[in-house]
Amino acid sequence: MCFHVPAAFNGKSAQTFLQAQHGFSTGLIRKIKKDPNGLRINGKPAYFTQRVCTADQIEIIVEKGDENSDSILPCAGSLSIIYEDADLLILDKPAGVATHPSQHNRDRSVAGQVMRYYHAQGKNFVFRCVTRLDKGTTGLMVIAKNAYANERLIEQLHSSMFIREYLALAAGVLNGSGVIDAPIARCADSVIKRCVDKKGDCAVTHYRVIAQDGEKTLVRLRLETGRTHQIRVHMAHIGHPLSGDFLYGEERADFPRPALHSAYIALHHPVTGALMEWTSPLPEDMQAVFRQIDTNAID
Repeated sequence: MCFHVPAAFNGKSAQTFLQAQHGFSTGLIRKIKKDPNGLRINGKPAYFTQRVCTADQIEIIVEKGDENSDSILPCAGSLSIIYEDADLLILDKPAGVATHPSQHNRDRSVAGQVMRYYHAQGKNFVFRCVTRLDKGTTGLMVIAKNAYANERLIEQLHSSMFIREYLALAAGVLNGSGVIDAPIARCADSVIKRCVDKKGDCAVTHYRVIAQDGEKTLVRLRLETGRTHQIRVHMAHIGHPLSGDFLYGEERADFPRPALHSAYIALHHPVTGALMEWTSPLPEDMQAVFRQIDTNAID
């Protein structure tokens, strides 16, 4: 990746410029230093202590392509790629596919499908998922394609620079809009299940009702924090668990997964800083439960 030095950093060290202007961490700079060609200034190998001048071109090799997530085995599956560049991979995940492989599910995961996608191109790849989705959740996911992009996106994740909005089908009748501010912790008797607990981590969810049919409500939710199962826990906490949520509500024969969809993501590109946004329409199984809603009108 390349950067140009603005006048404000004239005479500063390359390391100062990269840390102050572009957010390179000390750990990442330490890693880049191990490569003799990791830093180049105006096309020539350079040291991080070297002083830079206005308009100098700084080239950084964050990864040489020799690293790989060896513990993640490539697996078959069709990726729905919404966007890709040198730093970002945006996917639209279907239901029933876990983000990471597990002891009991090694042959069907987003991570394994991504590894297969890059290995087919003759490339190594380190799987860095910025927005993990539960197995039953559908919609948009963000994957960072290098260590620098991952660091920058994680910094954004719980700030106003990174917006995540979901659509959910909740049991019962809910009206208007509101904020659920309730800390979440792991349940003492479960490895998987979470609960609202005053000793837990801060968790804030904003919700707005889209439509209802007297038995269930279509809700748009925006995450201010990103705790495990946050939306599922918060909606159950206010008495409106998600349709099909066997863990926090009740299992349904007509909907065998929590009715949750990652519908909108906006972020600032980790390298260019440009605002980028993507949307994903309500999936067919959720539409089928709520046929009277004009999904084209969902904003």
